[in-house]
Amino acid sequence: MSRNGHVTKTAIAPRSRAGGGPRTEAGKRRTRRNAITHGIFANTVLESHESLQDYRRLHESLREDLEPDGAVEEVLVEQIVMLYWRLRRVLEAEKGEIVRRADLLVDDRWSKWEQELRENDGAFYWSLHGLLDFSQNPWALSRCISLLQRLRGSIDNEGLVPKKVFQILERVYGQHGVDHPEGLVYDILIYLHDMQDGSLSAEACKEAIVKAIEAEIKRLEERHQAVEAAEESRTNCEIQASSVPEATERLVRYETALYRQVDKTLLQLERLQRRRRGEKDLPPIKVDFDI
Repeated sequence: MSRNGHVTKTAIAPRSRAGGGPRTEAGKRRTRRNAITHGIFANTVLESHESLQDYRRLHESLREDLEPDGAVEEVLVEQIVMLYWRLRRVLEAEKGEIVRRADLLVDDRWSKWEQELRENDGAFYWSLHGLLDFSQNPWALSRCISLLQRLRGSIDNEGLVPKKVFQILERVYGQHGVDHPEGLVYDILIYLHDMQDGSLSAEACKEAIVKAIEAEIKRLEERHQAVEAAEESRTNCEIQASSVPEATERLVRYETALYRQVDKTLLQLERLQRRRRGEKDLPPIKVDFDI
């Protein structure tokens, strides 16, 4: 409206049909990372424990490789990011399944060892059989080592008390071990006999027995290490043998479906980019299966 009250016509710029995004190079540089900033699918794809920063790094890397231009290409790239993120989950799920099965194998073995030790460490059992009858059980070996360490400490503090000494020895070696003419029990019997007939003083007998117990503890510790190493190797072999659990078959099918979606989306993106550059679409590949 003019000052004299008459209405004047003003030039109105024609409205564009569509925004179409920035036209200048500066505008394109300002908005080129909008998809990374906003994350079209990030909120729906990410679980609560997953890293948005890792997702954005993957998005940025793929975006730099694929070089989208325009909203449709941006959406296709983010779809590809989403699919690769899900493929990453498949690998982690497979690893988690293998670890779970490995833990079950270890737990089963530990439960077996614990039950075996509990059943064979009772007062009514070791009078006939000793814990060393289960020398392939590392828990039983640990128990034997602990009993011999207790025996050594008892001799150091209280002196030689034959009844207590043979109670512990019988528990470790059993009755047949006590009667066996070799090893620690036999050596202790010889030292005690020499002390009784006066050929060995009480102090020398005590030192000799303590020394023999220490040598046996060392032997059992080496045995324990060897058994644990063998069990670890055996467990690793079983884990490798079962590294393709039943659940992995479902994961493989899911992984295959994701790769197909990746290929399909990449083809869509490539077709759009070729058309944008004025290039012709590639002819479809025909495969003749009638051979």
